[in-house]
Amino acid sequence: MKKILLSAVVLAVAATGGFAQNKTIPQTTVNRQATSQRLETRKIQRANRTPEDMARLKVQRLDKIVTLTDKQKQNAEAIYLKEAIAHKERMAQREETEKQINSLLDKDQIQKLDAAKKERLANMRNRQARRSVPVKTEKTE
Repeated sequence: MKKILLSAVVLAVAATGGFAQNKTIPQTTVNRQATSQRLETRKIQRANRTPEDMARLKVQRLDKIVTLTDKQKQNAEAIYLKEAIAHKERMAQREETEKQINSLLDKDQIQKLDAAKKERLANMRNRQARRSVPVKTEKTE
C-alpha cells in the first residue's frame, strides 16, 4: 500500500512539475500581421516625406544632441536639404533601373530575383543583429 501511495505521489509531483515550467508564448499570426502592418505604414510614411521634411527631422535630431543656435539650424537644414534631394534622386533612379531590368525578365526570373533580394536583406539583418558590439569611444586618460 505504501509503495502504491508513494508512486502516486511521485507521479503527481513529476506531472505537475512539467506543467509548472515557464513557457514562452509564441507570437500569433495576428501579432505578426499587426507588426507587419505597422512596419509597412512606417515605410509608406517614410517614402512620402518631402526632402524638406527629411532635412527638418535631421536638424531636430541634431539639435537634441548638441543644442544648435538658430543660425546653425538654418545652415544645417540647407546642408541636409541638399542631401535629401540627392537621396530622392538616387532612389528614383534606382526604381527606374529596377523597372527596366524587370521589363527584360520573365515571371520566373523576376521571382528568383525577388527571392534573392529578400535573402540578401535577411542576411544583412542577421549580420546587424550579431554585431551588437557597443561602439568604442575615445579613451580619456
